[in-house]
Amino acid sequence: MGFNSVHLLPVTTLDTSESPYAANNLFDIDPSYLPGGSPQDGWAQLDEYVGVDKALAICMCFDLVLNNMGGTSMRARRVPDWGGNVRHAHHGNHAR
Repeated sequence: MGFNSVHLLPVTTLDTSESPYAANNLFDIDPSYLPGGSPQDGWAQLDEYVGVDKALAICMCFDLVLNNMGGTSMRARRVPDWGGNVRHAHHGNHAR
């Protein structure tokens, strides 16, 4: 095939922005990444995909950004100040 590695962007459930870097749920795989009609859940499908890559000696790199959550995620609802409240944000080394 001409390559020996695959780099996947975050596959977690997307928030309303549909950016892979704005997760809605870090513990589930977004259905838009999964082939339809499979009786397997997302984790089982991912496990199968990784197994095929391993059998083909293809290295896997998963991009997971734990500090970027979407505005409607459970994390944002539970801790609203965590996700962008300017009063609590740090802006470099600016003296205050």
